[in-house]
Amino acid sequence: MRWLMGMLVLSACGGDGGPTPDAVFDVKITNTEADCGKSDEGELTGTELKDALEAIWPLSMGEAPADFCPCTDDGATDAEDCYFEIDRSNESLSYELHQDGDAISIRIEGETFATGTLRGCALDYESPVWLDTMDNGEVQWRVTSVLTVLDMNGACETAFKGDSAGNDFLGIEEVEVVGGSNEDYPIGRKVWKIVAGTRQGG
Repeated sequence: MRWLMGMLVLSACGGDGGPTPDAVFDVKITNTEADCGKSDEGELTGTELKDALEAIWPLSMGEAPADFCPCTDDGATDAEDCYFEIDRSNESLSYELHQDGDAISIRIEGETFATGTLRGCALDYESPVWLDTMDNGEVQWRVTSVLTVLDMNGACETAFKGDSAGNDFLGIEEVEVVGGSNEDYPIGRKVWKIVAGTRQGG
């Protein structure tokens, strides 16, 4: 799975192309220890992405987490219970955004990956359930945005306070395993990944 393992891309990518996107963002999707702020010794350290996320974290969501890339299993009490069981990866993709009022759809290679709403500079989205078949069985998973700020047209630069990288798209995606028969991916497992990128056109 792209977001969970960094091995596979969306099933059956390559839609019909569809309408021209309103904006295109080259995004990096990562949960590597180097990007998320954890050293080889397990100590949390500052990184450019971690600092940028801390700067935009709203007070309404409580204190910013010490680690923006945890892995948790359903019902577990230890926030790092599966941290070292998952593959760490980063990859670059093109997110094609289509806007209709507050409604937003995100496409990858012409295929709709997720839909949501854009209110001001805040983007909320969720994917349908995707299915991947691997040697050890099937995995059903979905992605939900946890915190995302987006600059579609240059009007939201102030939303990226503390971001020295010049991102136009910054947030977190939560990948949740919602079904399947693969014991390597227990139902209820949630993995966070940082998403950051810049607008390239549209």
